[in-house]
Amino acid sequence: RYTVKVQRELELDECALRALKEDRKRFLCKAVENYINCLLSGEGHDMWIFRLCSLWLENSGVSEVNGMMKRDGMKIPSYKFLPLMYQLAARMGTKMMGGLGFHEVLNNLISRISMDHPHHTLFIILALANANKDEFLTKPEAARRSRITKNAPKQSSQLDEDRT
Repeated sequence: RYTVKVQRELELDECALRALKEDRKRFLCKAVENYINCLLSGEGHDMWIFRLCSLWLENSGVSEVNGMMKRDGMKIPSYKFLPLMYQLAARMGTKMMGGLGFHEVLNNLISRISMDHPHHTLFIILALANANKDEFLTKPEAARRSRITKNAPKQSSQLDEDRT
């Protein structure tokens, strides 16, 4: 008899927990929607881009948020994302489980920002792309030759050969 009572309480608690999670997701989606609308409405509230990106990056695993950023977030002028370019570019290398669309939206956004503002963005992306090349370039010449011969099956690009 006691186990039946505890079982009912467990079911009620699980139902309440599901309702809270659904409410949280609904409020999150409404907040993202309103921040996007605020940023689209004009120049007076440009500082809200920080909060929008914070919500998006914290909830990158929520497909609804990624869908809203893909659909409506791409309408936001690209210059409003410039102060956040370091944070956005740093997320390019992260791995996500599942096909929730975060990296697709992020890469599309970064591409758009880079096309519109190359002088403000490309050095960030190039710095991240070449971050691990310093070690290779600063080793003594003999170590570099042995490493090159060790990795001979890999074809190096002309740019890498010009650097060495």
